[in-house]
Amino acid sequence: MASLNFIFGLLGNLTTGLVYLSPAKTFWHIVQRRSTEEFESIPYISKLLNAYFWVWYGIVKPNSVLVASVNGFGAALEIIYVIIFLIFAPPMMRGRTAVLAGVCDVVFPGTTVL
Repeated sequence: MASLNFIFGLLGNLTTGLVYLSPAKTFWHIVQRRSTEEFESIPYISKLLNAYFWVWYGIVKPNSVLVASVNGFGAALEIIYVIIFLIFAPPMMRGRTAVLAGVCDVVFPGTTVL
């Protein structure tokens, strides 16, 4: 039974990894056009916060290496996505995105973990 749980865990990790990779085409488009155009940063900032909390959960809960690993991968990708967004966003949107990312993805998780 344990091996069946592990297999389904791996399938869940694969699916979650693909969900984290799904915005790659959008960011390829942003890099090619050198503009964020009408794209918003909120989905990527919120996915990063979500990944942070799942990594934390995977670390503190015993036998949750799969949860921590896939969400660590997701957090790394989301950080890259947010950085790309900040590079190519117009100045006004860049400031708003930086503040939102700072509060949601640095201050809030930091105070929660402490």
